[in-house]
Amino acid sequence: MIGNPAYGDATGASEGGASTTSSGPVATTSTTTTTTSESGGSGTGEAATSTGEISASAGSGTGGSSTGEGTTGEASTGEASTGGPFCAPDVQMSAMCEPLADTGLLVCEALTSWAAARASCEAVCGRLAVIHDDAARMKVHMALRDRMTPDDLAQEALIEQQMMGDQATMPRASYWLGASTAGPNLDYGWLDGTLLPAQKGANGWGPNDPDYSGLCVVLGVWGKGADDGKLFDRGCDSDTYRYVCDPG
Repeated sequence: MIGNPAYGDATGASEGGASTTSSGPVATTSTTTTTTSESGGSGTGEAATSTGEISASAGSGTGGSSTGEGTTGEASTGEASTGGPFCAPDVQMSAMCEPLADTGLLVCEALTSWAAARASCEAVCGRLAVIHDDAARMKVHMALRDRMTPDDLAQEALIEQQMMGDQATMPRASYWLGASTAGPNLDYGWLDGTLLPAQKGANGWGPNDPDYSGLCVVLGVWGKGADDGKLFDRGCDSDTYRYVCDPG
């Protein structure tokens, strides 16, 4: 899990950039008919077909020249309208993220800023994870703890023995979630528009958070036992953590 590729807008062109064209001759044809009147005379009449317009989903061709040849309309390409960046289904896992067991979420191992983490999730048509209730948060917390490496466990032991700092000093100990605030003394908000009230020790916050030491939210996964599974505010750009995406 090292990179975060971005995916560009899709176009209506086929692979290799070639556009499709639709063409078809629409000719004006004449049919000569002979009619015989009661008096024995005959006359000729000319029946003409009308020209029509050919339309296709990506282009149009029109016919109706005097020679009976139709003109060819060239197909045009356009951006896909998906409401956001275009993502093919098979690239969901290619942002260097992988499924987080039994949660429906993706865990991304790259250490990055909150804004870069958000952009990475959106590049796979998702968003940074939004976790409203305690039960869901603890389920994610335990799934992330199951991924701890031997080195993580060793560093957690040093934190517990007060021989090191806490989660704040360990980039691998916490994960960005989809919540932030616009400034100090304001409530935090999840990316789905719901509020995360800024009440210390409540609503999933750690005992001394939020303290506005930062404006973006992480889930503390390991370190001091009392802080595990709690929310903390961290510097959106100054701190780097791993992150959790909801692929939508």
